Amino acid sequence: MNTRLRVILSSLTITTFMTASRADYDVRPYVSGGKLITGGYDDGTSSFVPVNRVFEYAFQEDLADPYFTSDPGFNATSSSGIPGGSQISFNILGGSPFGLPANLTYWDGNDTDPSIPGVQVGFGLVPDNESITFSYGSNSITVSNTAGGLNQPGFVLQTVTSSGAMHRHLGAQLNGGSGLPTDGIYLLAMEIVSSSPGVTKSDPFFLLYNNGLSDQQLELAYDYVTEQVVVPEASSMLLAAFGTTAVAGIWIRKHRLKTC
Repeated sequence: MNTRLRVILSSLTITTFMTASRADYDVRPYVSGGKLITGGYDDGTSSFVPVNRVFEYAFQEDLADPYFTSDPGFNATSSSGIPGGSQISFNILGGSPFGLPANLTYWDGNDTDPSIPGVQVGFGLVPDNESITFSYGSNSITVSNTAGGLNQPGFVLQTVTSSGAMHRHLGAQLNGGSGLPTDGIYLLAMEIVSSSPGVTKSDPFFLLYNNGLSDQQLELAYDYVTEQVVVPEASSMLLAAFGTTAVAGIWIRKHRLKTC
């Protein structure tokens, strides 16, 4: 690592990133420059990351209903800048623009190329026709191996209050194919959209769901998606002041894994 990056890192609060890296963040939408931005917010600690494009969640945390979780959540504050009375909806994005073979993809946690030092991550097709169904009330959408290059319209999450706030959690159900869902890490892409004509949709963001693998394997998947799948977009550069935060977070994740 070069001297300049060391200086940048030394000026940041390392412990903040160490804590934030394990948080199951809600998506915190807000408007900047007429565009929806996805931050991350942890209800438990009130920690906030201004720009977040990869979110981690887990199945098998509730033994009574192991393949269901009420994540992701979408939690905007009254200072979000989202016009009151507008509606926020979501779409599932096709995997092909991100180099993924389907809308829902899978990594089994094993090294995909032992000839290269370290654990090499790679996402491919789900092994047994697994799918994830997102639902709220009577609305639902199922994401699977199919439609690798096609977006799937979602549904309205919530009408924003007059102050610009909203808080809604989707139910996520991991469905098995011929039996129980296979252990592994599942990945999909999403975007959020405002009904207000003056607000541009968000950049793509990515959801990782850990089903039965270790936290370290999930962190490896997070690093891979952050560095290899998320494509930096020019529209996000308006938040350049937060750029060093993202770089530092990636470096700290790597450093923590190497020194564990």
